[in-house]
Amino acid sequence: MTLNCGTADVVFVSRVLRSGPVAFAPLGLANMINGGGAVRSVTLATGRHTPSVVTGGGAAAALGVVASGFGAKETSFSVQVRGYGDLIMYCSREPDVVLLNGARLQPGVSYMYGEGAGAAGRALGSPSGEGQPGDAGRLLVDLPRVSDLENEVTVVFRSFD
Repeated sequence: MTLNCGTADVVFVSRVLRSGPVAFAPLGLANMINGGGAVRSVTLATGRHTPSVVTGGGAAAALGVVASGFGAKETSFSVQVRGYGDLIMYCSREPDVVLLNGARLQPGVSYMYGEGAGAAGRALGSPSGEGQPGDAGRLLVDLPRVSDLENEVTVVFRSFD
C-alpha cells in the first residue's frame, strides 16, 4: 500500500475465519477511526438445519412427521458489535440470511452485498493475497443507534447436500 505525501488512510486488519468453502472476516465500523475496535467478538457455528415443517396430512400431520432428506448444512458467523453505523464485513460469497439482533434483514434495504470489495477485500480472499475480481465481496450492514449500542449481527451461509 502506497500513500502520497500529505495523505492518510485507515486500514482494517482482521483475521479471516474459514469453514469449508466459506471465508468471513468482520472489518469494523466505517464511521469510526478505530472501527475495528467496535467488533467485540466473532463466533462460528456449523451444523445441519432441518425444516420443522410438517409434511403431508392426516396421520402424518397428527404424528408430527417432519420432512427429511433435504436439510441444509449451515455455517453462521455471529458478530458482537458496540456502536452504530455501517458495519463492513468480508464474505467469500453472498450470504443466504443476515440477522440483526435476531430479526431477519432485507437485502438491498438493511444490508448490501457487493462482489469485488477492492484490493483489500480481494487480498483477504486468498492466502497468496492475489484474489481474482468477483471472488470475494463486501457485506455492509446498517446498524441502528440503540440505547446500549450493543448489536449482534449473524451472517448465515447454506449449502445443500
